Amino acid sequence: MAAPLLLDRLHLAGARFAEANLAAAQLDGTDLTGAWLFGTILVGTQLNGADLTGANLRLAQLHKARLNIAHLDGADLTHAWLEEADLTDADLEGADMSTAFKLTADQVVAARPDSTTRLPDALAADPAVTARITQVQAHNQASRRRS
Repeated sequence: MAAPLLLDRLHLAGARFAEANLAAAQLDGTDLTGAWLFGTILVGTQLNGADLTGANLRLAQLHKARLNIAHLDGADLTHAWLEEADLTDADLEGADMSTAFKLTADQVVAARPDSTTRLPDALAADPAVTARITQVQAHNQASRRRS
């Protein structure tokens, strides 16, 4: 069995990994701003604290991926597979998850969605999700006032 690919804390902004197999890779803290990860296999991949701002994750397989505290602001996750992905405290401002597969209310509530996060209609109407969006927006407004 091959050792996992270790790419922690690298600067890979704009990298093109379309349809690559990065299953179980270690990408914690890696800068993947604007990266092209279309159709990439990220099953079980560690992306904790990674910056995926504006990344193209369309059709990406993120089953059991760990995205704790990841920055997914403006990321395209349309048709991405998110079953059992850990999104705890992931920033979802402007992320498009409108057609993501296997995304649950629990995942969204664990993350940091706001009113610009595009979710599937059923999740967008879920009371726990709407409450979380309100909470995140209130926190963001309070933070802006303090700065």
